[in-house]
Amino acid sequence: MTGRIRQGVFHPGLLVGLLLAFLVPLTFWGNRQQAEEPFPSPTPTVSDVELERYIAVYRAMHADHSLTIDEALRPHGMTVEDFRNLERRVQENHRLVERVREALLEYARSNSVLALEPTPTPTKAAATEKRRRRQ
Repeated sequence: MTGRIRQGVFHPGLLVGLLLAFLVPLTFWGNRQQAEEPFPSPTPTVSDVELERYIAVYRAMHADHSLTIDEALRPHGMTVEDFRNLERRVQENHRLVERVREALLEYARSNSVLALEPTPTPTKAAATEKRRRRQ
């Protein structure tokens, strides 16, 4: 009986099957085919003139909220498609986005109603009044 068990365990077909079960995945493991990713196309540059034009359009629309994009682009001789293409190129470059953001923020600060109003100079009486309110 032990001879039959030994014969069944060490059957040549079983050993070949086990060997193939372990070796076949190992041979294909290193040769796994990778998905081909296209190389990202280089980001087209935006000239300083184009960037200033882009900022000027947004400044114009900020100054007059009823202005349409077509009306804001008319003085610059651009179409909406050209502007959207420029906008896409600006948005792809994080440094340019930051420059635009800073320029528009500075413009908004300098042209806001609160920035144009003179700030009251604190007086000694106002400071004592604040202290009385806290008490």
